[in-house]
This record gives sequence, structure tokens and C-alpha cells, in this order.
Amino acid sequence: MEYKGHEIDLNQKTEIFTLYISGDLYFSSASLMEVQGAIDKLIKKSKRIPAYILGGVSYSYGDQEVAYTEVEITSVSPDGDMWITDKKKNRARKRNGIFKKNAKNLELLKRIEKYRNEMAALDKTAELLKDKLEKVETLKKKEA
Repeated sequence: MEYKGHEIDLNQKTEIFTLYISGDLYFSSASLMEVQGAIDKLIKKSKRIPAYILGGVSYSYGDQEVAYTEVEITSVSPDGDMWITDKKKNRARKRNGIFKKNAKNLELLKRIEKYRNEMAALDKTAELLKDKLEKVETLKKKEA
């Protein structure tokens, strides 16, 4: 079974729950709640890592889609999946598409956002032009 991105094993014979971190025994108990508590403590102790993901929703701009979203990596599972949290405390589990929060990446993400906005404006202009095209009228039989 899984809890907050960490796999908990249950030994059916001994009824002991076990938590492994990076393949090493981290904690075991007959109480699932105790093992889950150990995971909660582990998550609280772990340093949150600031990062970016592509896409998302900007809550400060009226829930509009944006090119990137600032997130924090809150924990990393033994298999490499990362739990991330955004400013609204929405949680997700991701393995790919998470980028370091630094000046270089921010500049690149802003350029991506600029180009996406330009493409959206061009698409809108193309649709307006398409609406102005003259259409072929179908010939109808004259009624006698």
C-alpha cells in the first residue's frame, strides 16, 4: 500500500508494516498508523525544494492557464516520483517535467509564455480572417 508517495509493505505472517527508504529498512510496526506517522515526520523533516513545472493555472490572474507554475517538492519516493505542492496547497505526484527554480529557467519559462501568448493571438487573428472568407453558395433548384 502507498501513503504520501511512500510504499508500506505488510508481512502477512507477522502482520508487521514496514517502510523502506532507498531500499533500506526505515521503520516497522504492527500499527499502520505508527508507520504513517513516521512518514509524516519524515516529510516534515525533509527540506522543501522550490521548482517550476510547465503549465498550470494562475490563481492571481483569475484562474487563467499559464506557461509555468511555481511549486515545492515536498518529498521524493524511493522510485523517483516527486510529490509537489503549489501555492494553493494542491498536491500532485510527478516524475518528469519538474525544473530547478533559478534565474536561467525563469527567463526561459517567461520566453515560452511570451511565445505561447503570441501564438494564441495569431490563432485568434487567423480565426477572424477565416470568418471573413467568402463561402460558396449552393445552387438551389428554382421552384416552378
